[in-house]
Amino acid sequence: MAAQPIKDLAGMRSLLISVALLLIITAAWVINSKPAEFLCGINDYFAFYGGAKLLATHQLYDAAAMRELQIRTFGGVMPNVLYIRPPFEAALLRPLASLPYLVSYWSFQAICLASVIAFMCLFRHKVPEVVPMTGVSFPLACAFLNGQDVVLVLLAAGIGLVLLDREHDFLAGLVLAVCSTKPHLFGLVAIGFLIHRRWRVIGGGVTGLSALTALSYWAAGLSWPRRFLETLSNPTIHPNTLGMGNLYALAYGFTPLLEWTYVPLLVLVVAGFVYLAYKDRSTERMIAYGIVGGLLIGRHAFCQDYALLLLPFVALHSSRELIHREWLRLMCLPFLYLGLIVQNVLSAALPVFLLALIGGLLWNVAAGARKPAPSIRLAEQE
Repeated sequence: MAAQPIKDLAGMRSLLISVALLLIITAAWVINSKPAEFLCGINDYFAFYGGAKLLATHQLYDAAAMRELQIRTFGGVMPNVLYIRPPFEAALLRPLASLPYLVSYWSFQAICLASVIAFMCLFRHKVPEVVPMTGVSFPLACAFLNGQDVVLVLLAAGIGLVLLDREHDFLAGLVLAVCSTKPHLFGLVAIGFLIHRRWRVIGGGVTGLSALTALSYWAAGLSWPRRFLETLSNPTIHPNTLGMGNLYALAYGFTPLLEWTYVPLLVLVVAGFVYLAYKDRSTERMIAYGIVGGLLIGRHAFCQDYALLLLPFVALHSSRELIHREWLRLMCLPFLYLGLIVQNVLSAALPVFLLALIGGLLWNVAAGARKPAPSIRLAEQE
């Protein structure tokens, strides 16, 4: 009986150390970059704050209105910071928008930190190594530095994974619908549920999406889809191709000679995912394959979005192939993301490693499919 409290105490100590490491890495990066801008919230968080503010004025996707609001708030303009999420997220953030900007900003950062802790608590018993991996995750530090919301998506997807493991399929679908804030990164996962015929999950997802879509129309009016798509086509939201680390960056970031590779690579990744989803009936691993593929094919994916690789790390932790865990462990560490910061040829390392990971997964699943079924030997009777 005494062993359990000791084990829980060790787990809490590991959790606190992980949070401390994450804060230290974030602080080191802040000090090395622009500490004043971070402290004053002059980063991507203003897109969420401004979106929630503009929602009431029906100017949610108006770039000029966003610039004017920036000038009124802190006397400057960030031309690349526009609201590029569905309206329902702006509606859910309205309580934060009612606060003074700095109070709202630090409240949001506190919510994100609490979400990281909650994510670690979800999996620390099943996959204890996720705790230190979260603490040293460079993309998570980037999410705090840039005031990004990917941590909230990570927690929602983690809760969905736990609910699937407990066979609460409809509830899992409801929670996973929240991930539609980043549909370009979770589109393959939705296809995977169709391939696996997880109809209750799909039913929950459709129900959740219907509610969120209704909230979007109620909050932003009937014309929001057109204005949303126009904003997504605005080139200013993609300020640096080499800072993305996906297939688009690999094909268009270095030389025109590589541009022809973009469509073939997209087709290969999507086809590879479909093959993996058909051959491997584990829904948990299918989600892992879908997230890795989504990060590669998503047009808009920056350093912080790769914090989502913590989910494949959890899902594939029981994989018999040690190399998959080792590669995902490497992808939680800073080394592969340095190229995204300096924006040179080193930025090719991340998409190449992700492509190699998918190749390794395909090889493993195909090799398993080629193995003959084990023969059953009847014991000889004496």
